[in-house]
Amino acid sequence: MIAVAALLATGLCGCSSPGSSPQTAVETFLRALGAKDTATACSVVAYAGQPLAGDDVTLCRSGFDAVVAEGTPTDLDALRSATVGAVSVSGDRATVRAEDLSGVPTAYRQPLALVRVGGQWYVDVPQ
Repeated sequence: MIAVAALLATGLCGCSSPGSSPQTAVETFLRALGAKDTATACSVVAYAGQPLAGDDVTLCRSGFDAVVAEGTPTDLDALRSATVGAVSVSGDRATVRAEDLSGVPTAYRQPLALVRVGGQWYVDVPQ
């Protein structure tokens, strides 16, 4: 449950745009989860290749609110400093292997798919 919900969040990276690169989108997502900032996490999430909008954002936030409420302080603290190593990019799609996520607790560590829409990268949750 936690791993599935972790696919929907973002965090702060100090970059000009949260989705300017696949690495930035994933780091934003994970760090936002660690900070319990579900609005930011959901801002870099896409569902089936389309950025979330309307009621989907509300559902995303509700789901991640539940996830971070169950997160341990140690796990949430670790997520706030998560980093991404290698990313495989092919056109407007990218993937991050679980082993290329540093500082991510086991419950949140899984491969992630990304999609670029309008020049911005999003963590893409499949249908």
